[in-house]
Amino acid sequence: MNRLRSARWWLPAFAFWLAATGWGQLVPSPMAGEMPANGFSAAGKLSNLTLVTFSSSSVYDDNFSNGASHHQGGGQQYLAATLGWQQTRRRLQWNLSYRPGVVVETHSLLGNQFNQVFGTTLELQPSVRWSLKLRQDYALTTDPFDRVDEAPLQPGLGPLDRPNQLPVLPQLRRTASFSGAGVSYRLSRHTTAGLNGSYALQSYSDYGSAWAAPLINNRAASGSTYVSRQITRGYISGVEYRVRDLTFPGYELRTLTHAVLSFHQFALSGNSKVVIYVGPEYARTRGQTFAVRNAPAFNASWSPAAGAIYSWSGKRNRLQTGFNRQVSDGGGLQGPVRLNAGWLRLGRQLGRLWTAELNSELAQQTTLPAGGGDHLRMLRAGAGFRRELGRNASVRLSYDRLYQTGGSLLYRPGNHNRVMLSVEHSFMRPLGRTQ
Repeated sequence: MNRLRSARWWLPAFAFWLAATGWGQLVPSPMAGEMPANGFSAAGKLSNLTLVTFSSSSVYDDNFSNGASHHQGGGQQYLAATLGWQQTRRRLQWNLSYRPGVVVETHSLLGNQFNQVFGTTLELQPSVRWSLKLRQDYALTTDPFDRVDEAPLQPGLGPLDRPNQLPVLPQLRRTASFSGAGVSYRLSRHTTAGLNGSYALQSYSDYGSAWAAPLINNRAASGSTYVSRQITRGYISGVEYRVRDLTFPGYELRTLTHAVLSFHQFALSGNSKVVIYVGPEYARTRGQTFAVRNAPAFNASWSPAAGAIYSWSGKRNRLQTGFNRQVSDGGGLQGPVRLNAGWLRLGRQLGRLWTAELNSELAQQTTLPAGGGDHLRMLRAGAGFRRELGRNASVRLSYDRLYQTGGSLLYRPGNHNRVMLSVEHSFMRPLGRTQ
């Protein structure tokens, strides 16, 4: 007990010391592990551009109802448009994109549906030592495979920041947002300190009588501060303190986590790097259980938080793989969980007109409150091929397999086989020099 009390004092004191030292730039933490911007690979070659796209996609899913035993298959038609802008100046970088879409002829209780995804990032460097970064993501969707950080031109969120979007839910309205800000300051030529904060939420509409209870809305307020040191030209090392407050509106349940992580980033070559982070994480949960309303729940424990990210890119190939373990929200199905997740993403340029991609995710989440222990395992694998039809048009064929097992008294997951054929017209106009 004395150890727990002392930890509550020295961890915030450690954070205050780092914040006082590093109040200034968001040179992002080396642990961010952001994925490249989603889609539009040609856009990555341009510093400044305007982007307009129109797409039509036909989808067949053998389990639209997401049932564990009774599968109801069917098709859907997606119509979407995208507006995007990206600009890079000497001390300023920003992007903004908006993707509205309509789903028609859907096999669900919702009828025709309107989806929208928005994302914007601003990076400002007022001086050589200072830097600031602001980010906003928003999604209102009924597609269970959509994620909040998938706006075109927007880099994917790192594993320590993104909300839990691994469970694939039935077709209901889901609102998700992520707001992030950070500032950092270069203390010396090789030392940087920074302070970051974020706020994420996910909320879900009711799904009628198909559920024993509504899905669980969640909110997460996070803060982190770090100091990093460039040891050699290809090696950066540092320490980061992270605090996260998970709440679940409508339930008297709250989880507070503290973690101190040692991270190391290695440049293995000019086009590959690996990031490793590990450290203790303390989680304290107070409130009530979800299975039995008003039943008290308390859980306090130490466990390792860890992860690794490997990235490599070549002339025709790109690869990212990684693993992450931490306390997170339950993705609408559970309250606070201990989440273990791994992923692999591989892309290859097969020729002048053809590209191929392969991706997979494996995850397990287990509830934290004592006496619970409900768990959910997910395996998702997919592959796709894209062919350029002309200067502004392309066609893509993809297949995804989702396997879910486990669950709780409130949820029994279903498996999916999903095939998509899409045709896209895109128009990109450079606004300045190319990189």
